[in-house]
Amino acid sequence: MSRTESTTSAVMTADDCFDADRAHAIAQLLDRRTVDLIAGEPLPLAWHFCYFLARPAQRDIGADGHPKHGIPASPQPGMRRMFAGGRVTLLPRPHSEATPTPTAGPRIGEQARILTEVTGERVRTGRAGPMQFVTTRSTISTGGLDVLVDERDIVYLPAVSTPTPAASASPKPQPNSVSAMESNVLGAALASASAVRTVTIDATLLFRFSALTYNAHRIHYDRTYAREVEGHPGLVVHGPLQALLMAETAADALRVAGNAASRSCTFEYRLVAPLYEDQGMHVLAELDGANETDGLAVNARVIDNSGRETARAQLRLTAGQ
Repeated sequence: MSRTESTTSAVMTADDCFDADRAHAIAQLLDRRTVDLIAGEPLPLAWHFCYFLARPAQRDIGADGHPKHGIPASPQPGMRRMFAGGRVTLLPRPHSEATPTPTAGPRIGEQARILTEVTGERVRTGRAGPMQFVTTRSTISTGGLDVLVDERDIVYLPAVSTPTPAASASPKPQPNSVSAMESNVLGAALASASAVRTVTIDATLLFRFSALTYNAHRIHYDRTYAREVEGHPGLVVHGPLQALLMAETAADALRVAGNAASRSCTFEYRLVAPLYEDQGMHVLAELDGANETDGLAVNARVIDNSGRETARAQLRLTAGQ
Protein backbone atom coordinates (compact mmCIF):
# COMPACT_ATOMS: atom_id res chain seq x y z
CA MET A 1 0.00 0.00 0.00
CA SER A 2 1.25 3.48 -0.83
CA ARG A 3 -0.12 6.88 -0.06
CA THR A 4 1.23 10.36 -0.63
CA GLU A 5 -0.50 13.66 -0.03
CA SER A 6 -0.10 17.35 -0.81
CA THR A 7 -2.32 20.25 0.15
CA THR A 8 -2.80 23.87 -0.84
CA SER A 9 -5.22 26.33 0.75
CA ALA A 10 -8.05 25.14 -1.52
CA VAL A 11 -7.08 21.79 -3.05
CA MET A 12 -5.72 18.49 -1.77
CA THR A 13 -4.30 15.67 -3.86
CA ALA A 14 -3.33 12.21 -2.66
CA ASP A 15 -2.28 8.86 -4.12
CA ASP A 16 -3.43 5.50 -2.81
CA CYS A 17 -4.05 1.92 -3.91
CA PHE A 18 -7.41 0.16 -3.76
CA ASP A 19 -5.73 -2.82 -2.15
CA ALA A 20 -7.63 -6.03 -1.48
CA ASP A 21 -6.60 -6.08 2.19
CA ARG A 22 -8.77 -3.10 3.05
CA ALA A 23 -11.60 -4.41 0.89
CA HIS A 24 -11.52 -7.63 2.92
CA ALA A 25 -11.50 -5.58 6.15
CA ILE A 26 -14.65 -3.75 5.04
CA ALA A 27 -16.29 -7.05 4.10
CA GLN A 28 -15.53 -8.53 7.51
CA LEU A 29 -17.10 -5.50 9.20
CA LEU A 30 -20.22 -5.90 7.05
CA ASP A 31 -20.36 -9.69 7.44
CA ARG A 32 -20.40 -10.19 3.67
CA ARG A 33 -18.68 -12.77 1.50
CA THR A 34 -15.27 -11.94 0.06
CA VAL A 35 -14.98 -14.28 -2.92
CA ASP A 36 -15.28 -11.46 -5.48
CA LEU A 37 -12.84 -9.09 -3.73
CA ILE A 38 -9.84 -9.81 -5.94
CA ALA A 39 -7.65 -7.70 -8.20
CA GLY A 40 -9.48 -6.46 -11.27
CA GLU A 41 -12.98 -6.73 -9.82
CA PRO A 42 -15.04 -3.54 -9.34
CA LEU A 43 -14.73 -1.97 -5.89
CA PRO A 44 -18.22 -2.14 -4.31
CA LEU A 45 -20.18 1.09 -4.23
CA ALA A 46 -19.09 3.57 -1.51
CA TRP A 47 -16.20 1.39 -0.30
CA HIS A 48 -13.82 4.15 -1.38
CA PHE A 49 -14.82 5.78 1.95
CA CYS A 50 -12.07 3.64 3.48
CA TYR A 51 -9.31 4.80 1.14
CA PHE A 52 -7.43 8.11 0.74
CA LEU A 53 -7.64 8.69 4.48
CA ALA A 54 -5.91 11.67 6.07
CA ARG A 55 -3.46 10.63 8.79
CA PRO A 56 -2.39 13.84 10.56
CA ALA A 57 0.17 13.98 13.35
CA GLN A 58 -1.24 13.64 16.85
CA ARG A 59 -0.34 17.26 17.62
CA ASP A 60 -2.67 18.32 14.79
CA ILE A 61 -5.75 16.66 16.31
CA GLY A 62 -8.30 18.92 18.00
CA ALA A 63 -10.18 18.36 21.25
CA ASP A 64 -13.08 16.73 19.39
CA GLY A 65 -10.80 14.26 17.62
CA HIS A 66 -10.96 15.95 14.21
CA PRO A 67 -7.84 17.33 12.50
CA LYS A 68 -7.32 21.03 13.20
CA HIS A 69 -6.50 21.63 9.54
CA GLY A 70 -7.55 20.10 6.26
CA ILE A 71 -10.34 20.13 3.68
CA PRO A 72 -12.81 21.15 4.88
CA ALA A 73 -11.57 23.12 7.87
CA SER A 74 -13.84 24.31 10.67
CA PRO A 75 -15.11 27.85 9.99
CA GLN A 76 -14.11 28.77 13.55
CA PRO A 77 -12.70 26.93 16.57
CA GLY A 78 -15.08 24.97 18.77
CA MET A 79 -17.82 24.30 16.21
CA ARG A 80 -19.27 20.78 16.13
CA ARG A 81 -18.79 18.93 12.86
CA MET A 82 -21.47 16.55 11.53
CA PHE A 83 -21.83 14.60 8.30
CA ALA A 84 -24.99 15.75 6.44
CA GLY A 85 -24.96 13.73 3.22
CA GLY A 86 -23.44 13.47 -0.19
CA ARG A 87 -23.43 12.10 -3.72
CA VAL A 88 -21.26 9.42 -5.31
CA THR A 89 -21.10 9.00 -9.09
CA LEU A 90 -19.43 5.99 -10.70
CA LEU A 91 -18.18 6.97 -14.14
CA PRO A 92 -18.27 4.52 -17.08
CA ARG A 93 -15.08 2.78 -18.14
CA PRO A 94 -14.20 1.59 -21.64
CA HIS A 95 -14.52 -2.16 -21.96
CA SER A 96 -12.41 -4.53 -23.99
CA GLU A 97 -12.28 -8.19 -24.95
CA ALA A 98 -10.84 -8.89 -21.50
CA THR A 99 -13.72 -7.06 -19.77
CA PRO A 100 -16.69 -7.22 -22.17
CA THR A 101 -19.25 -6.35 -19.48
CA PRO A 102 -19.71 -2.58 -19.01
CA THR A 103 -18.39 -1.47 -15.63
CA ALA A 104 -17.89 1.80 -13.82
CA GLY A 105 -15.86 3.16 -10.95
CA PRO A 106 -12.54 1.97 -9.50
CA ARG A 107 -11.30 -1.61 -9.45
CA ILE A 108 -9.56 -3.53 -6.71
CA GLY A 109 -5.78 -3.45 -7.00
CA GLU A 110 -5.59 -0.19 -8.94
CA GLN A 111 -3.33 2.70 -8.09
CA ALA A 112 -5.38 5.88 -8.00
CA ARG A 113 -5.22 9.61 -7.35
CA ILE A 114 -7.77 11.85 -5.66
CA LEU A 115 -8.23 15.61 -6.00
CA THR A 116 -10.39 17.24 -3.33
CA GLU A 117 -11.61 20.83 -3.25
CA VAL A 118 -14.22 22.95 -1.50
CA THR A 119 -17.00 23.78 -3.96
CA GLY A 120 -19.59 25.53 -1.81
CA GLU A 121 -20.33 27.19 1.52
CA ARG A 122 -23.64 28.43 2.85
CA VAL A 123 -25.13 29.45 6.20
CA ARG A 124 -28.59 28.49 7.49
CA THR A 125 -30.33 29.08 10.79
CA GLY A 126 -31.71 26.08 12.66
CA ARG A 127 -33.06 25.32 16.11
CA ALA A 128 -29.51 25.18 17.49
CA GLY A 129 -28.54 28.48 15.89
CA PRO A 130 -26.50 29.22 12.75
CA MET A 131 -25.36 26.19 10.77
CA GLN A 132 -22.58 26.45 8.21
CA PHE A 133 -22.64 23.89 5.38
CA VAL A 134 -19.48 23.14 3.44
CA THR A 135 -19.50 20.99 0.29
CA THR A 136 -16.41 19.25 -1.01
CA ARG A 137 -15.89 17.44 -4.31
CA SER A 138 -13.35 14.67 -4.76
CA THR A 139 -12.49 13.22 -8.15
CA ILE A 140 -10.75 9.85 -8.23
CA SER A 141 -8.78 8.88 -11.31
CA THR A 142 -6.76 5.84 -12.29
CA GLY A 143 -4.43 5.67 -15.25
CA GLY A 144 -5.47 9.20 -16.20
CA LEU A 145 -9.15 8.20 -16.37
CA ASP A 146 -11.70 9.77 -14.00
CA VAL A 147 -13.68 6.88 -12.48
CA LEU A 148 -15.54 8.35 -9.49
CA VAL A 149 -16.82 11.71 -8.21
CA ASP A 150 -17.64 12.06 -4.51
CA GLU A 151 -19.41 15.16 -3.16
CA ARG A 152 -19.88 15.51 0.59
CA ASP A 153 -21.92 17.95 2.64
CA ILE A 154 -20.49 18.75 6.07
CA VAL A 155 -22.40 20.87 8.59
CA TYR A 156 -20.77 22.85 11.39
CA LEU A 157 -22.90 23.64 14.43
CA PRO A 158 -22.26 25.99 17.38
CA ALA A 159 -20.61 24.42 20.40
CA VAL A 160 -22.91 23.24 23.19
CA SER A 161 -22.37 25.67 26.07
CA THR A 162 -24.16 23.55 28.68
CA PRO A 163 -25.22 19.97 27.91
CA THR A 164 -28.79 19.14 28.85
CA PRO A 165 -29.23 17.49 32.28
CA ALA A 166 -30.56 14.33 30.61
CA ALA A 167 -27.47 14.11 28.42
CA SER A 168 -24.95 14.71 31.18
CA ALA A 169 -26.65 12.61 33.87
CA SER A 170 -27.77 9.66 31.77
CA PRO A 171 -25.60 6.52 31.80
CA LYS A 172 -25.28 4.28 28.77
CA PRO A 173 -28.56 4.67 26.84
CA GLN A 174 -30.99 1.78 27.05
CA PRO A 175 -32.68 0.11 24.06
CA ASN A 176 -35.81 1.87 22.85
CA SER A 177 -39.08 0.99 24.51
CA VAL A 178 -41.14 0.23 21.42
CA SER A 179 -44.91 0.55 21.58
CA ALA A 180 -47.24 -1.88 19.83
CA MET A 181 -48.01 0.77 17.20
CA GLU A 182 -44.30 1.38 16.56
CA SER A 183 -43.73 -2.36 16.34
CA ASN A 184 -46.47 -2.63 13.71
CA VAL A 185 -44.97 0.25 11.74
CA LEU A 186 -41.54 -1.40 11.81
CA GLY A 187 -42.92 -4.80 10.83
CA ALA A 188 -44.85 -3.36 7.89
CA ALA A 189 -41.79 -1.48 6.66
CA LEU A 190 -39.57 -4.55 6.83
CA ALA A 191 -42.17 -6.73 5.09
CA SER A 192 -42.63 -4.35 2.14
CA ALA A 193 -38.93 -3.82 1.32
CA SER A 194 -37.15 -5.54 -1.57
CA ALA A 195 -34.06 -6.02 0.58
CA VAL A 196 -33.52 -5.65 4.33
CA ARG A 197 -30.41 -5.65 6.49
CA THR A 198 -30.68 -5.49 10.28
CA VAL A 199 -27.50 -4.40 12.02
CA THR A 200 -26.66 -4.63 15.71
CA ILE A 201 -25.23 -1.25 16.66
CA ASP A 202 -22.93 -1.30 19.64
CA ALA A 203 -19.71 0.33 20.80
CA THR A 204 -17.60 -2.41 19.21
CA LEU A 205 -18.99 -1.86 15.72
CA LEU A 206 -18.66 1.92 16.03
CA PHE A 207 -15.07 1.60 17.24
CA ARG A 208 -14.15 -0.78 14.39
CA PHE A 209 -15.65 1.55 11.77
CA SER A 210 -13.83 4.52 13.30
CA ALA A 211 -10.58 2.55 13.07
CA LEU A 212 -11.26 1.41 9.51
CA THR A 213 -11.90 5.00 8.35
CA TYR A 214 -9.24 6.58 10.60
CA ASN A 215 -11.99 8.74 12.12
CA ALA A 216 -11.08 9.95 15.61
CA HIS A 217 -14.23 12.02 16.19
CA ARG A 218 -14.93 11.25 19.84
CA ILE A 219 -18.73 11.16 19.57
CA HIS A 220 -18.39 7.68 18.04
CA TYR A 221 -16.36 5.99 20.80
CA ASP A 222 -16.07 8.27 23.86
CA ARG A 223 -19.46 8.12 25.59
CA THR A 224 -18.55 10.63 28.29
CA TYR A 225 -17.38 13.17 25.70
CA ALA A 226 -20.44 12.60 23.52
CA ARG A 227 -22.79 13.28 26.46
CA GLU A 228 -20.99 15.92 28.48
CA VAL A 229 -19.37 18.00 25.73
CA GLU A 230 -21.54 17.66 22.62
CA GLY A 231 -24.84 16.95 24.37
CA HIS A 232 -25.71 13.59 22.79
CA PRO A 233 -27.52 10.91 24.82
CA GLY A 234 -24.94 8.31 23.80
CA LEU A 235 -22.52 7.25 21.08
CA VAL A 236 -23.45 8.48 17.62
CA VAL A 237 -23.66 6.16 14.61
CA HIS A 238 -21.44 7.42 11.79
CA GLY A 239 -23.15 9.03 8.82
CA PRO A 240 -20.77 7.29 6.37
CA LEU A 241 -21.56 3.92 7.98
CA GLN A 242 -25.26 4.47 7.37
CA ALA A 243 -24.51 5.56 3.79
CA LEU A 244 -22.31 2.52 3.20
CA LEU A 245 -24.98 0.15 4.50
CA MET A 246 -27.66 1.83 2.36
CA ALA A 247 -25.42 1.37 -0.70
CA GLU A 248 -24.91 -2.31 0.20
CA THR A 249 -28.63 -2.92 0.70
CA ALA A 250 -29.55 -1.09 -2.51
CA ALA A 251 -27.06 -3.30 -4.35
CA ASP A 252 -28.72 -6.35 -2.75
CA ALA A 253 -32.09 -5.20 -4.11
CA LEU A 254 -30.57 -4.83 -7.58
CA ARG A 255 -29.11 -8.33 -7.45
CA VAL A 256 -32.51 -9.72 -6.50
CA ALA A 257 -33.91 -7.98 -9.59
CA GLY A 258 -31.11 -9.33 -11.80
CA ASN A 259 -29.27 -6.03 -12.28
CA ALA A 260 -25.64 -5.10 -11.63
CA ALA A 261 -24.61 -2.38 -9.19
CA SER A 262 -21.23 -1.91 -10.90
CA ARG A 263 -22.68 -0.03 -13.88
CA SER A 264 -22.63 3.75 -14.27
CA CYS A 265 -24.68 5.08 -11.40
CA THR A 266 -25.28 7.90 -8.96
CA PHE A 267 -25.82 7.28 -5.26
CA GLU A 268 -27.29 10.23 -3.35
CA TYR A 269 -27.80 10.07 0.42
CA ARG A 270 -28.86 12.32 3.25
CA LEU A 271 -28.70 12.05 7.04
CA VAL A 272 -31.99 13.33 8.41
CA ALA A 273 -31.78 12.57 12.16
CA PRO A 274 -29.16 11.32 14.62
CA LEU A 275 -28.97 7.59 15.28
CA TYR A 276 -27.56 6.46 18.63
CA GLU A 277 -26.23 3.18 19.96
CA ASP A 278 -28.78 0.63 21.15
CA GLN A 279 -31.62 2.22 19.17
CA GLY A 280 -31.50 -0.52 16.55
CA MET A 281 -30.68 -0.16 12.87
CA HIS A 282 -32.66 -1.55 9.96
CA VAL A 283 -31.62 -0.76 6.39
CA LEU A 284 -34.36 -1.10 3.77
CA ALA A 285 -34.24 -0.86 -0.02
CA GLU A 286 -37.06 -0.86 -2.56
CA LEU A 287 -36.96 -0.86 -6.37
CA ASP A 288 -38.44 2.29 -7.87
CA GLY A 289 -39.24 1.16 -11.42
CA ALA A 290 -37.36 1.63 -14.67
CA ASN A 291 -37.79 3.39 -17.98
CA GLU A 292 -35.62 4.17 -20.98
CA THR A 293 -35.14 7.81 -19.96
CA ASP A 294 -34.28 7.58 -16.28
CA GLY A 295 -32.94 4.05 -15.96
CA LEU A 296 -33.49 2.03 -12.79
CA ALA A 297 -33.71 3.52 -9.31
CA VAL A 298 -33.57 2.00 -5.84
CA ASN A 299 -34.67 3.90 -2.75
CA ALA A 300 -33.00 3.05 0.56
CA ARG A 301 -33.43 4.26 4.11
CA VAL A 302 -32.34 3.59 7.67
CA ILE A 303 -34.89 3.27 10.45
CA ASP A 304 -34.50 2.46 14.15
CA ASN A 305 -36.49 0.01 16.25
CA SER A 306 -39.38 2.47 16.53
CA GLY A 307 -39.57 3.02 12.77
CA ARG A 308 -38.00 6.49 13.01
CA GLU A 309 -36.07 7.36 9.84
CA THR A 310 -32.49 8.58 10.28
CA ALA A 311 -31.13 8.44 6.71
CA ARG A 312 -32.37 8.07 3.17
CA ALA A 313 -30.76 7.47 -0.21
CA GLN A 314 -31.40 6.77 -3.86
CA LEU A 315 -29.27 4.70 -6.21
CA ARG A 316 -29.86 5.45 -9.90
CA LEU A 317 -28.47 3.27 -12.68
CA THR A 318 -27.93 5.06 -15.96
CA ALA A 319 -30.34 4.01 -18.71
CA GLY A 320 -28.81 2.04 -21.54
CA GLN A 321 -25.71 0.98 -19.60
